[in-house]
Order: sequence, then C-alpha cells, then structure tokens
Amino acid sequence: MKVFQALGLAARDRKTGPMIGIECETEGRRLQTLGSDFWRTEADGSLRDGLEYVSRPLEPKEVKQALKSLNDWHEANKSHPNFSFRCSTHIHINVQDLEEQQLFSMIFLYMMYENVFMNYVHKERVGNRFCLRFQDAQALTYEVSNLLRRTKEENLKYGLRGLQQNTLKYAALNLYTLNKYGTLEFRALEGSKGVEHIDTWVQAIIRLRSVAMKFDSTEKLYEVFVADPEELANEIFGHAPDKFLLPGWKEQVEEGYSQNQAILMDL
Repeated sequence: MKVFQALGLAARDRKTGPMIGIECETEGRRLQTLGSDFWRTEADGSLRDGLEYVSRPLEPKEVKQALKSLNDWHEANKSHPNFSFRCSTHIHINVQDLEEQQLFSMIFLYMMYENVFMNYVHKERVGNRFCLRFQDAQALTYEVSNLLRRTKEENLKYGLRGLQQNTLKYAALNLYTLNKYGTLEFRALEGSKGVEHIDTWVQAIIRLRSVAMKFDSTEKLYEVFVADPEELANEIFGHAPDKFLLPGWKEQVEEGYSQNQAILMDL
C-alpha cells in the first residue's frame, strides 16, 4: 500500500516525486506579509515580532529560486529579518507516492543517521525541546514502534491513524504530518536566510528519500546497512561530506543503531 492510498487521496490531490515545502520562521524589524507565486505569510505566536513564511510545494529545482525571491522581497521592502533562538526552518518532503516499506526504510535511515544530520545544524538546535531527537524522548521511539505494530496488525491506514500529534509535533522528524499532508517534516534546522545553507540541508533530505526508495523491503535495507553503513552515508551526504560527515560520524551511526536496535529489528 502506498501512502496516498492509506490517506484516501483522490487522484487530483496526489503529489509525486520529492516535492518540498519550506517554513521560514523569521523575527526582525519592518517584516511585512507576503503573497507571491512561491510564498504566503502566517502568524506565529511563538515568535517575537515575527512572521512565518510558508512556501507552496516546490520542485527541487525551484528551492533556490524561491529562497532568493524571499530575500529579494525583504531587501526591496527594507525589512530587517533576524533569526533568534526562537526561529527555525522546517522542511516538508512529499512521501505520498512511497510504498509502506519505502516509507519505513526512510524512517529507518533517518533514525540511524540522525546525529549525522545534526552535525549540520546550529548547536542550539541539538537536544532543543522544539526539535527533539529520538534519543531525547523515548515517546518518539514508541510512536514509530506503534506505527509499525498497527500497520502489521491491519494496514498502513490503521498505522497512520495511531500517530499522536501532541507527541510528535516537536520532534526533529515529525511523523504526524504524514496524516495531514502526506509529508515528513524535518524541524532541526535553525532559522536562516542563507540560500545555499538551506538548500544543502534540503538536498540531504531529498537524497535520504532517494536512497530509501531503492529498497522494497526493510530487510534488504537492514542487510546493506549492517554490511556497509559508510556506503549509505555517502549516498545521503556525499553532496556535502565536509558539512555532515565530521570526525566521529561513524561512532554517531553506531550509537544510533545501538539506541534503536530493538525497534529496527522489528521493521
């Protein structure tokens, strides 16, 4: 069963490919609402004198263009965006067209390499209560376990219905957006207007999805991971190894496997 089937989406509402959604939480002076081909503006009560700029679903090739247009708009309006510790950049990636085993493979890969992803973000985001890692909150691991159990008992539709928004909404990998949009939401990146900085993060997420789609069963993925975790790391982070694969990254992966071994054996 594919994700869009589990969600009961009509053909006109389905999305295919690695479509990207970006949410830029921004504080600063002279911020103004924006409505454009790429962006809309939403209020965000968690910010101080801030707004959240939310993109429409973007093709990967549109990401840089959209981010540049947002920066150009701030400059044209003499806005002064600022990114405090309260700000973050959330990335949604479409998974509606993934088979359930590909979806579980993507979750598996992220769990194993989560701390390698964290090498890229600002240190204040690591362990932050608004983007908790699996190792920060046992309840997050339970949500994955429950998703797997319910899917095995019935089907993916039943599994997704069991996800708890209150538990997942502040996770670095938010699974609850599967129910709302058919996406996975990555919440760890700090607030930023850096086009290349955000795009490099987005490319890692896209590559994660691409690697996961190669596997029609989590058993095969598990075999490849155990045999050569470095090969998978290069496939995910090879576009920017100096930003992600920092000294000690192999130990980080081993730690991720050790912490999540029990649940991964059930995938």
